[in-house]
Amino acid sequence: MLAMDVSAVMRPFVEAVWNDRDDLVRAVAATVTTRLVSYGASPSSEVWIGMNRILERSILGDSFGVPTEADRDAAYGTGVQGAAAGIATEDLTAAVLLGARVVEASVMERAAQAGVDAETRLEAMVRARAWAEQIAVWAAEGLGKAARRAADADQAAAELLTALRERRDPGLIRALGDRAGVDLSARWFAVVARSAGGGFVVDAATLRFSHSGAGVWVGEQDVLVGLVNSRPRPVGALVIGSSRPGTLSDLADALSDAERACRVAVKLSGPGVHSLDDLGLLVPMFEDPLLGERLRRRWLDPLRADDRHDLVDTVRQWQGSGWSIDGAGRRLSVHPNTVRNRLSRVDALLGGGWRAPSAQAEIWAALATVGSTVDG
Repeated sequence: MLAMDVSAVMRPFVEAVWNDRDDLVRAVAATVTTRLVSYGASPSSEVWIGMNRILERSILGDSFGVPTEADRDAAYGTGVQGAAAGIATEDLTAAVLLGARVVEASVMERAAQAGVDAETRLEAMVRARAWAEQIAVWAAEGLGKAARRAADADQAAAELLTALRERRDPGLIRALGDRAGVDLSARWFAVVARSAGGGFVVDAATLRFSHSGAGVWVGEQDVLVGLVNSRPRPVGALVIGSSRPGTLSDLADALSDAERACRVAVKLSGPGVHSLDDLGLLVPMFEDPLLGERLRRRWLDPLRADDRHDLVDTVRQWQGSGWSIDGAGRRLSVHPNTVRNRLSRVDALLGGGWRAPSAQAEIWAALATVGSTVDG
């Protein structure tokens, strides 16, 4: 049977499968993510956009004929997106072939039910597999080229960040910025991220993808350092230190500020995005442990002397509710009058000056270094 005859015979069954493409995409996704580690771990939807390109080519093109330039473009695009998502080459090629098998099984089942003879189905299967194998080769080539470009960009980014940290000559830094694709006349946020728990690899990849095309990054073991053009957003268990935005003359200090904020927040604040401005008194408390000890001794130790009530947490929840008696009562699950009575006891232990703004700032900082018995 001629190639055109095979394509013509199988076309209605291919189109029928495409009409149920939601089920098809779910089936392909389930097969690929359960069998291939890097697909299962990738936080990026871009890899599925790439896979859908190939699925579309298998329908809109002729997956029983000779692969075309359009097929090659789709395969290369999938490879590029796979590289950006951290997909391994062997997983990419396996994903293409696994996806092809899912499509093939559905098409052949429909053809068999319609009475297409075994010889035609076998010929169609051989040609479809040859088509899929060529697509997999092209996708791997696209991934390889993109990965090499990414490695070059990572090297340029590492050299740029090193030069900024070392406060090298501005002319050299501008040249490195050009190599890394960073316009240093624009305003950039310096970012340093560490993990407060597990999942650093996936969380770091998510942070990078959220600024894809708008920054440079360098991964250093369990630390991610970068420059981005907008304030980062919280991601998973990452503790993210962020600077104020700045241009070339500001970026060395910005990197130092972001690292400092991250270091403090890892110990005293936890996951989220933090700047030195946000952290306030926590910065000197972290950098001068004796200050923290002095504030705890001044403001918290007297409250612990009253073992009838948890006055420390009462003050914490009163502050956390915006100094609201009713709000603190809801947080502590007690009547507002109980909160009033406890705060009167705090007055007796600390003196009336503890309610002054300067004292409240010190108490807030002291409370940030100790645990709470009430969430929120």
